This record gives sequence, structure tokens and C-alpha cells, in this order.
Amino acid sequence: MTDCTARGNGTNGIFLELQQDDWVPPRGIRITACHTEDNRYGISDWGADGLLVTGCSMLGNHVAGRRVGGRVSGNDFSGNGSASTRFDSAPTGGRWRDNAG
Repeated sequence: MTDCTARGNGTNGIFLELQQDDWVPPRGIRITACHTEDNRYGISDWGADGLLVTGCSMLGNHVAGRRVGGRVSGNDFSGNGSASTRFDSAPTGGRWRDNAG
């Protein structure tokens, strides 16, 4: 997914989910140069194996810019509600400012 905008959604701006436990998790998903703003969560991952989020802006989301799994690198997390990100793996690079929590 490249160069997209998700704004003003009630829950997730961008949402990836493995619906069935017996399915093979999707692999190689990349989210690049996307913008999420004014969502509950900017980008949420609930089952993509090896997700990479890079060069995205996650601004003013009500709870967090990003939530759970995958890797993040070189993103802009600004003005998000309770946390800039809730993650399983440590993010690298990017800009982190004015996030609560």
C-alpha cells in the first residue's frame, strides 16, 4: 500500500487482520508514504507476518499512531492521543513529537 490517506475513521485508519487462526498469515506487506489522521488508531496490525511501515505520517490519532506487530522505520508520529505507538518491536528513526503518554 503506497501513498494513501486514511482520515476520520471511527476505529482504524489502516487495518490488517488475520481473520482465521488456521489461515497462513500474509507476508511481505508494506505500507509506505501513507498518511493517517484523526482516527482512533492510525495503523493497526493484527496478524500480518513481517509488516513494514515506512515513511508514513501518523498525526492526531485519538489513541495511538500505530498499534501492535510489524516493524516501523522513518515515520512521523505527532500529536497522537495516549501514545505515539503501541508496538511489539522497537521502531527505528523517524520523528516523535507532542504525543501524550
